[in-house]
Amino acid sequence: MAGAHGGRRPGAGRSSGAAWKPKVVAPTVETVTRMRTLVAAERDPLNVVINFVLDESLDVPTRLTAAQTCLPYLYPRLSQATVDAKHTVTHVDAGQLLEKLNDRIERMASATPALIEAVPADDGDGAGDAPADEPS
Repeated sequence: MAGAHGGRRPGAGRSSGAAWKPKVVAPTVETVTRMRTLVAAERDPLNVVINFVLDESLDVPTRLTAAQTCLPYLYPRLSQATVDAKHTVTHVDAGQLLEKLNDRIERMASATPALIEAVPADDGDGAGDAPADEPS
């Protein structure tokens, strides 16, 4: 083997009769029966975990762990959202866009905001006076 790097070597590797065989070829009858009853029941595993979250008799760490388990199934991550180019607007009419912007700017410029004027509150009812605990 002097100087040999990689490649086929005599006697190396798995013997010819020892092919890899999967441990489970098909689900057992018991597994299929359990899966069918689980799907048919109204209490699927996600609903069970959600019930743990809503159960106020459980301690808070247990409820938080259950909520953390539910989140990926209820709310997808933002990084997994995809944008479909078929439904994305790829053509923009520049003239129409400029007209809309000009109309919006004109509406904003023509509307003058109403001013709020301050009215003195010294009418003798004690409103606006110094607090009783502070010397005047």
